[in-house]
Amino acid sequence: MMNQAPVEHHANVAILAPSYQRAREIETLLRHPQLHPSLNHSPIKEIQRTEYGYLITSDAGEQVPVLIHYYHVGTYGPARFELEFPAN
Repeated sequence: MMNQAPVEHHANVAILAPSYQRAREIETLLRHPQLHPSLNHSPIKEIQRTEYGYLITSDAGEQVPVLIHYYHVGTYGPARFELEFPAN
């Protein structure tokens, strides 16, 4: 049997362990079609977690906030989410 990450359960919302959930979010963020145009195609220098999502900083100093919206799934496993790139 495979060793699985522990799952937390709070208020009927099931989520992965925080480190696994964050890895899924960052992977989705890096593949998002709006990310690189928002940074004027500059390389990413830093990805910082914020209260409402992430702040992405490029080597050129461009900063792009990304909001993350979570959805109730009702089962164990990863939290469903959607990324939003607010207009500057």
